[in-house]
Amino acid sequence: MEIERNIVHQNPQTGSSEATHTQEHVPSRAAVSEKQAIKADAYVWYVIGVIDVLLALRFVFLLLGAQNTGFTSILYQVSYPFVAMFKGIFPSPGNSTGYFDTSAILAVIVFLLLGWGIVSLIDITKRNRAA
Repeated sequence: MEIERNIVHQNPQTGSSEATHTQEHVPSRAAVSEKQAIKADAYVWYVIGVIDVLLALRFVFLLLGAQNTGFTSILYQVSYPFVAMFKGIFPSPGNSTGYFDTSAILAVIVFLLLGWGIVSLIDITKRNRAA
């Protein structure tokens, strides 16, 4: 949105006046809220991406039978809160070295759907404000 201004300055000593014309670009509310919505979308996908990477690493390490020491121990502890609510829904088949962590796969799917839903709500809100 462009704003035009005509400013008149009057010199008190001489009594003469001088007019200046300025033109400024001011972003509209819709443009500002659209930028905020794009940032919010990016933040949501970033958080979901970090969670999904943690869960994918957890899945691969458990599948390959990685020992619960060092890095894997930290990974299992950090990712546990994200899979805890999905434990026991489906059986996790395995052998003596590793197992197929179905709760991690289910958590990845649910968090992706959750991220998609949140971003869709942000986009719907953005469209409603622009209209």
